[in-house]
Amino acid sequence: METNNTAIEILEKSGIKPTIQRVIILEELMKSKMHPTVDGIYSKIRTKFPTLSLATVYNTLEILERHKLIRSIKVESEHTRYDYAYDDHIHLFIKETNEIIDFYDEEVVALIKSKLKENNYTNYSIENINIELNLVN
Repeated sequence: METNNTAIEILEKSGIKPTIQRVIILEELMKSKMHPTVDGIYSKIRTKFPTLSLATVYNTLEILERHKLIRSIKVESEHTRYDYAYDDHIHLFIKETNEIIDFYDEEVVALIKSKLKENNYTNYSIENINIELNLVN
């Protein structure tokens, strides 16, 4: 995880003006392991910034995703959830609890890259790897 860069630095590197709203929304996603929904992000931030509007949260998430700083995750009939996109990983969705867990495995990532090359997808470069596994008990 990018711990050396602040949200302001990350936004500036991506060519995004670091407004206070963008900074606080990105910071929330950087520290969250829960893959929050828009409503979850809004509720959490609104306690500290009561003037924040839901529309601002939606607009900011759209900008952050367009610049590949976050990823949206859509699982089953769940609302869209968001994840800070700092590296390649797999999402494990636990159906019973609606929990999304980040699973890191460099061997799996290497295997995917190798398989793509093996199957002649050499004209493409991998922008990111985001695998979702839905688990049931």
